[in-house]
Amino acid sequence: MKLLVAGSWIGGKGIYKANISKLSFLDDLEKLPTEGFYFLLVSYQVARQTTRVWVKTSSLPPIAVLHLDGFQAVDVRENQADLIFLESSMSDQEFMKGVNLLKGLIEKGTLYQANLSNKFTFELTGKPSGLFLEFYKRQPVDYAFFFECEEFYVISGSMELFLEKKKVTSS
Repeated sequence: MKLLVAGSWIGGKGIYKANISKLSFLDDLEKLPTEGFYFLLVSYQVARQTTRVWVKTSSLPPIAVLHLDGFQAVDVRENQADLIFLESSMSDQEFMKGVNLLKGLIEKGTLYQANLSNKFTFELTGKPSGLFLEFYKRQPVDYAFFFECEEFYVISGSMELFLEKKKVTSS
């Protein structure tokens, strides 16, 4: 099990490896721990519960709680990984046809905004953590992280923090 985080998560710069003391999976936000320092991975399913908007579902647990004991700096030059392109869900012509269709709908006022997606399939050479470090070297965003456990791994690169919980003390 491994968690790598960009320094902004902890007030630093660069990449840090977290010392994970415990991993627990939850199915409800009401069951979150109230004490300690932890990192949450929250799936789309939780957004579905809280907003009542349909989103993707998964067989993975909705919430992963990583209890943390500290961090060590990581040298991002150590790892290497690469992606080998295998296929995409649309040809360039199909994608451009979709772009032109959406542009027409926006011009007519039918749509205000749209995100046209094309799924790409790649083969990874190297380790998933190496791919994350290569990504971070090219795109050093403030709230990037990489999490790997036996069942799955997550690579995330965000320029902004969505949610932060701080202990409030009264004076």
